[in-house]
Formats: sequence, structure tokens, C-alpha cells
Amino acid sequence: MWNEQCQDAFEKIKSYLMKPPILVPPVPEKPLLLYLTTTDTVMRALLAQYLEETRKENVIYYISKKMLPYKEKYSPLEKTCIALVWATRKFRHYMLAYKVPLIARMDPLKYLMEKPVQDGKTAKWILLLLEFDIKYVTQKSVKGRAIVDHLAHCSPKEAEEIQGDFLDKDIMGIEVESWKMYFDGATNQNGSGIGVLLISPKGTHIPFFGRLNFPTTNNATEYEACIMGLQASLGLEVKELEVYGDSALIISQYVLGMKNQIADALATMASMMDGPKKDETRSKQKEEPAYYMTIEEDEERNGEGEWYSDILQYLKDGTYSESANQNDQLTIWRLSTNYIICGERLYRRSYDGIHLLCITAKEAQQIIKEVHESSYGPHMNAHMLLRKIMRQGYHWTTMEADCMAHV
Repeated sequence: MWNEQCQDAFEKIKSYLMKPPILVPPVPEKPLLLYLTTTDTVMRALLAQYLEETRKENVIYYISKKMLPYKEKYSPLEKTCIALVWATRKFRHYMLAYKVPLIARMDPLKYLMEKPVQDGKTAKWILLLLEFDIKYVTQKSVKGRAIVDHLAHCSPKEAEEIQGDFLDKDIMGIEVESWKMYFDGATNQNGSGIGVLLISPKGTHIPFFGRLNFPTTNNATEYEACIMGLQASLGLEVKELEVYGDSALIISQYVLGMKNQIADALATMASMMDGPKKDETRSKQKEEPAYYMTIEEDEERNGEGEWYSDILQYLKDGTYSESANQNDQLTIWRLSTNYIICGERLYRRSYDGIHLLCITAKEAQQIIKEVHESSYGPHMNAHMLLRKIMRQGYHWTTMEADCMAHV
């Protein structure tokens, strides 16, 4: 029977439904929550923030959009992906400054990052999402989801194309200031020497020179000078380098002027010196050619002492290391079924059929640094960093832990 208590409850529910959620600005240093929901024809998103002090979920923004007819033919997972891209375009000024847990019925990030072959559409979605710190999570609460579902009834009748262009390309792009390197080699009756001059973007001149204590030709001294300059540039973490020299075999650009005359003077001086003095920190003597030292170093290692050395040894000749007991041998045999040798390098078979190159611990740290901190690559969280490295075809056993430690 309908009584006064029922009427009061009905009026309270009616009053609550008639009042839309109050939009509030986000609290700094608190993660945001992104709710996504899609139907056959509509996508909607809600940006919220949960505060532990008040145990309340505040609504920051909510949007809804009708899909274009051709997008209605997408699979449910692809609709979630395009909804996520659309939401990041609308909430970009919020999401760039916060960590954003994603709450949806499907995980679009896993679909995009683990897809073995990318087409133009999904590749562009990945590039658009890389600048955000988004992580998919599961949520038991349905408060935010209920509001998002309600937006389906308030969605616009006309559909609009989602803007997929890269925003602020001129602003978000990083202009890397170039260093300049001038190199030269000299061979005379006193011996052979090499000289390098590095010039920073601010105009600082950094000279390097060295003496070659092995028989060489004029062209070989030019190569040694160029290699020494490149090694010095890597040591200074130079991101962009313009190289100048007067050897047509190395570069096709002839440079005449004061800068290359300095490099030539350094090379001539290095060929006549007996040995570096204590205060000459940028001078050195080389006893062997650069290519010889590189080949010898690779041959000496040959995978020994690395995490995959036991597996590589078993696949090559079917033997185990002397320290391996029966349990270790059984483990090596079981693990070896997931690996293959191709061109003297070890590869791991992945579930999608792509072979991943097994790399050393030193190579792993270099790859992590290049992918995460490169001037041409965005900084990303550990999950996206791991997926991007795997998509480039690399593997080692501690990938996840190393990525988390680096980030």
C-alpha cells in the first residue's frame, strides 16, 4: 500500500534524479578516474576523482557522442578504443597532468599494445595515447558507470567526425639543438694522429686528440678520428650531431675553414707527441684499430655469463653446464622449447608467432634508456614501455622489473 513514507522516498529519488551531478575542479596530485561506455551507436565518457578524505567520487566532466555510420560497424573492442581516443582529445588538458585509471567493460590498452600486426588506424591510436599515463583497472562500484550509461539517453542526435589530428604539433614537438663535430687525421714520418673538435650549441669548444701506435693509412686515420669523435659524443649524451670532415670516403661534404683547420692541427700535433701528459685529459693513445677491438670483444663474450647462456649451450650442442644438476637440466630442457637459434643469435618464440631477440643485460639497459628517454620518444609508464620494447622485437627475463625500476 502506498503511504506517506513511500511518497517521501519517491520525492527524494525524484529530486536526486532531477539534479545533475555538480562539476568540481580536480584536486592536484590525486589520480583521475575515466569511465567509458559504448553501445551500438553512442559513446560516452565520465571524468571523476575519488577523495579518500570524504569517501566521495566527485564528477569533473562528462561527455557523450553519437557515432558516425561507418564507426557503428566497428567491433565492440574497437569502439572502446575509439571512445578512449575521443575522450583523451576532450580531456587532454586534465589527463596530461594526472595519472588516469581507466574503467571500462573491455581493456583497449591490452588490445592495442599486444596486437601483433598494426594497421594505420590502430597505429595512429597508439601514438595518440602514448603521451598519457593511462592504466586499465577493474572497479566494483557502479556509481560512475551508472552516470555514464545515463548519458546514452542524452546523446546528441547528429554525429560528428572525431578529430584524429595531432594537437599542438608545433608546441609539443621538441627542437633538439645540434652539436657540431669536426674531425681529421694526419700521417707523416713521425707517425699517425687523429684530432676532433666538438662544438656545443652554446659555442663551447671541446678538443680531443690521440696518437695511433699501429701501422695505418691516410683513410684509416680519418675513420679512427670519426669513430673517436662519435664515441666522445655518446659519452656527452649528444642527441643530434652534425659531422664535418674533409674525407670524401666518409662523408660527401667538404668543409674548409677555421674549424677543420683546428682538427687538422690537433691531428698533426698528436702524430708527433710521445705520450699524453698528466694534465691532458682529452688525449689518448690507441694500440689497435677500432674495428679490431669491437670484433674481439664480441667474440670473447659470445653469450657467456648471460641469463640465456645455458639455453644457448643446450640448443647448440645438446650439453649442459658442469654446475647444472638433474633438476637444472630438466628446467633448461623445458625452457629451451620456447627458444630458437637463428644466425648465431638466440630468439624466443612468442604466442603471436613473432620471434623476439634475446639480448644481454647491458643491451637491455641501453634499449630501455633509448625508448623511454629519447628526444623523439615520449616518456611513458612501465606497462607501455614494456609493451613498446616487445613490439620492437626484444626479450629478456627481467623486462617488467627493469622497466618499473627505470620509470
